[in-house]
Amino acid sequence: MVTLEQEDLMGNLLFEGLPRDEFVARWRDEIGEPSDEVCLGTKTFKLPKQGKCVAYLFVGGLVALSTKQGWSAYETTERVEDRQYYAAWAAFCRGVWVDRVPTEEGVYPVRDLEGCRGRDRTLKRVDGKLKDITVNGGFVGSDKVTQWRGDWFSSPYPRLRGAI
Repeated sequence: MVTLEQEDLMGNLLFEGLPRDEFVARWRDEIGEPSDEVCLGTKTFKLPKQGKCVAYLFVGGLVALSTKQGWSAYETTERVEDRQYYAAWAAFCRGVWVDRVPTEEGVYPVRDLEGCRGRDRTLKRVDGKLKDITVNGGFVGSDKVTQWRGDWFSSPYPRLRGAI
């Protein structure tokens, strides 16, 4: 059985089951010079199909896994989450101001009709309908999403790390 710690080490498969020389060549092509990597430590464990394995954990969240079938490279779950987090913020930074009300839940930056940045507006689904639930946001009619008039940012703020 694979433990939670083992799952964290093997978050995202990069390549697997290669003979040592092919593994080193592919690591060199896709990641960099193996001698430049700093090994934080090793873990030995047993997997159901592969048997005894040795995982080498490197700085930056890379893992080299040695089994009797060959060598594999993984990214840790933490490294994958970091990449997704930064990609979400990069996508947010490429957003633009639009004059239409968003159709998805989230916290959106807004600016008024004069172009002054206003408070953020929080949109959430209530009884199946999208509603502005911003504190002191004013009454929202039953057929409207919000009373706010102005421009909305095209995408909501990405979730913060550790936010549920």
